[in-house]
Amino acid sequence: MKSMFKVVLVCGLVLNAIPAYANDQAKIALAKKVITEGKISSYATPNLKNILQKAHKINDQMAKTAEYEGVGCDFAEHFYLGHGNGGLDEITKWKANVLKNGVVRVSFNNGSGEMAYANLVEFDMVQKGNRYAIDDVRFAMSDNPKKIPLGTDSSIKLEAQAMINKNGCTF
Repeated sequence: MKSMFKVVLVCGLVLNAIPAYANDQAKIALAKKVITEGKISSYATPNLKNILQKAHKINDQMAKTAEYEGVGCDFAEHFYLGHGNGGLDEITKWKANVLKNGVVRVSFNNGSGEMAYANLVEFDMVQKGNRYAIDDVRFAMSDNPKKIPLGTDSSIKLEAQAMINKNGCTF
């Protein structure tokens, strides 16, 4: 009887773990897709998408002024995904996992030789039906490709909201 109980218990634990693993894999796949494409808005929650649209509009308006001519507030979604000014050159050492709090953490190196960087990108995601949407992205970069940053230092949601609050650039 005890052995039957153990079998039922193990089967129950396995069946409960399968959906969690599948959810984690779906989150990781979305994070990798977003990083590769360099776009957050396309996969954002309605709230984040609205904030990003407003920040892009402010950025574009500022780019038309003499003070920020052509550059604007230097607000670009791909910066928060490790692309820098030159985009993604050569991705190596790609690692992704889902933390206990549901945050998707992705680390990777971009570039090669003296132009290699270690990147850390964290995604907050929410489930929308049977898929996920991004609610925030945080980023950090190290110019030492052997040293992944320990934590992130910028949030696209907070940066965009600060631009909206100021109705201009935040630097």
